[in-house]
Amino acid sequence: MEEKILVRTITFDVNGTLLNDTHIFLATINKMLRSLGLEVLPHDKLRREFGQPWTKIFRDKGIKEEKWSDKALYNLYNVIYSSFPAPDLSEGAAETLKVLKERGFELGILSVQQYQMTKRALQKSSGFLGLFTAALHGVPDKAKALQVMDHNCGPVVYVGDQVHDIVCANNVRVRAIAFTNGLHPEDMFQEARCFAKIKSFRELLELPFERI
Repeated sequence: MEEKILVRTITFDVNGTLLNDTHIFLATINKMLRSLGLEVLPHDKLRREFGQPWTKIFRDKGIKEEKWSDKALYNLYNVIYSSFPAPDLSEGAAETLKVLKERGFELGILSVQQYQMTKRALQKSSGFLGLFTAALHGVPDKAKALQVMDHNCGPVVYVGDQVHDIVCANNVRVRAIAFTNGLHPEDMFQEARCFAKIKSFRELLELPFERI
């Protein structure tokens, strides 16, 4: 019999994970590059080059802090991202999370992006936001935030679509699940220490979690 993993809270990244918005995110970054007089990147290349801190992609291309501060880049990002229609939830997310809730798990959100940038999308499915008992938006340090959440609501499992999500979770001994249908393609997680890799939300229901 497969050994059960004791879990209390399953926590999710937002962009590229709960939200099917990778195409909007990539288009936003390229519009930012264009507006700053820089060459845009093919989406496949941008997906692989993008990391954290995300402003590094602009610094590496010569955009200095003195001319464009991180705050200014965030503001530009917010303006462009919010100009697109609100994205849908990832396929199967709402249904899967409802089942997890019925099984007794607590659900959480932990995201770098500000709530006002994603609330339109998170509210598109009736009652979706009501599934979450813990939600942290605009988080500057995911590792520290996960550590706090694990202390208060743990044991926690974190689901994210970037290698950085996995690294942050590992750094504070939180189990990490790579969602490979978001920003970073599956092969980028080969060296990451993931508890599991999933391509669809429904796969979460097959993992050997038991509510503590």
